[in-house]
Amino acid sequence: MNEGFSIERAEPWGLEVDPVITSTIKATLNDIFGRSVTRSINKAMKAYSCNWEEVPCKAWLFSELLRRVIGEGHVIVEDLILENLYEKIGLEYEYIKGYEFHNYIEKIRIK
Repeated sequence: MNEGFSIERAEPWGLEVDPVITSTIKATLNDIFGRSVTRSINKAMKAYSCNWEEVPCKAWLFSELLRRVIGEGHVIVEDLILENLYEKIGLEYEYIKGYEFHNYIEKIRIK
């Protein structure tokens, strides 16, 4: 991963990185599943008192909710979300052994 990453680079439209993360997740889910599965994810989030604005700081919970809604395929969906997110912020997505979805999100947020 590029250690020269900076928040300025993650803010291509002058936005904070969290809204970029959230919008990328929503767009990727809609592209893959359409509205019906996305609605199921919304219901699961409400059941766990998690809203979209909290997803960047609760990525571990979002990952668990995704697993509960779509099953083991959640890992592939998370990879697609991460690929889209990294492309959007201008970085190359690289696999890091031992990292899970929430680790990548946390790494983006703290840089």
